[in-house]
Amino acid sequence: MSVELSSWDTWNRGDNAANTTIDYYNKGELLGNLLDLEIRYRTENRRSLGDVFLYLQKNYGLPKPGFEEARGFRDAVELIVREAAPQKTDFGDFFSKYVSGVEEIPWNDFLGHAGLILEEKKGLAKPYIGVSTGNTLPSPSGFFGAPPTVLPPGQIGVTNVSPESPAMEAGLDVGDILIAMDGDRIDAASFEPRLAERKIGSTVALTVLRRDQLRTVNVTVGSRENITYSIKEKPEANELQKRIFTSWLAERDFASQSN
Repeated sequence: MSVELSSWDTWNRGDNAANTTIDYYNKGELLGNLLDLEIRYRTENRRSLGDVFLYLQKNYGLPKPGFEEARGFRDAVELIVREAAPQKTDFGDFFSKYVSGVEEIPWNDFLGHAGLILEEKKGLAKPYIGVSTGNTLPSPSGFFGAPPTVLPPGQIGVTNVSPESPAMEAGLDVGDILIAMDGDRIDAASFEPRLAERKIGSTVALTVLRRDQLRTVNVTVGSRENITYSIKEKPEANELQKRIFTSWLAERDFASQSN
């Protein structure tokens, strides 16, 4: 799902909303940071996203009616960039790929503008079946806004099934109440520890209660490597990258203090 469609989807959720929703607050902030770095890079640090917002406030802020919905924000970005870099104003790819599109973001392409690099470190593989659990389940009616079902103390239910996971392939579903694993009763406290004891590649029999019927679902235990991320400075950063890095952080610090 694109960040552009995510706010619309908030009010028009589909049947598979748990697996098709993104946090537009989170991704929106990330895209804003990347757009800021791109503007600084193209203009050799003479313009920033802050300049775009100042322009929008001056020309479209209340009581004025606001900017045009389809391209108003992109037009403002390109106008600000044109002032300092007339040959680098086209932001069509950025908006089509990452705002209205769903392409994977090349983080290091943008972070590199400030002499930064994103590093990922994989941990040891751990048993994984691909479910999230909790004691509050979505309403059986499926109607958005309907009150959830709160399970009795100690019970645990499936709140999400990851796409293409062992749980999805085995047929586990959102709303299933987990009763037992390999014949042993499980609850909110014991599910994760018992799953962690299983060998990767083995099969576990999960007894679930689904719409008042007991079922046994055999799930092959897969593996998942926990990944940690860190952003580091490049030791070979050039002068422009250093200037962008310094001004970018200084502006962010100022904004934080202002708020």
